[in-house]
Amino acid sequence: AMYTSSFANQIFLFYPGFNEPFANQVYDNLYTRFGPLVLGALAAWLHFRHGESLKQFFTQKQTLVTLLLMLSIALIVGLLHIPLQDFGYRPGATWQLAYLTAGRNLFSLAVMVIMLAAIYGKGLACAFRWFLSLKLWYPIAQLAYSLYLVHIFFMPWAMDFVQIFYFGPPHFVALRMTFLMFVTLLFSSAFCGALYLFVERPIMAMREMYTIAKY
Repeated sequence: AMYTSSFANQIFLFYPGFNEPFANQVYDNLYTRFGPLVLGALAAWLHFRHGESLKQFFTQKQTLVTLLLMLSIALIVGLLHIPLQDFGYRPGATWQLAYLTAGRNLFSLAVMVIMLAAIYGKGLACAFRWFLSLKLWYPIAQLAYSLYLVHIFFMPWAMDFVQIFYFGPPHFVALRMTFLMFVTLLFSSAFCGALYLFVERPIMAMREMYTIAKY
């Protein structure tokens, strides 16, 4: 993790406004990043241990669930709209500390609400269930862990691409962030797809052949 963090910092070292001590001590440190992991573990624990209670809550409290869903969507869009990737953006120290302390956790909490609502909810939650169940997500799910590992290597290229080809409203940061996300996903998916086809699948096939031969 320390090596990856150091490598990531080296990638962005020459970008204007990059602060390597800040990135090492605050942005990349485990104690500023463990909140989403805890929330993910909490969501899994609730799903497996208290599934019936969740089902009862999400089906009987539809007004509250709809409100939570709308609030979660607004929270995600609001956090994406903060122009952190704009090198001219200079937030105050208090605001920056508040964002670093709570930003990832609030984003992950919103995602957790949406995921649990999609599994158990009715009404508006059904739209999320339908969207998240589309078959187009399957190949991305197959590549998800590889994408997580390698996306950082493609982000500088994606940033340069967005700088050149983004023609949307300059102050609509959420749109630019979405464009950056899709460009990074496109570059990373091309690499991870090749990795899956030519490395992972052959190794999995060898494992299956070994298991069959063994038994």
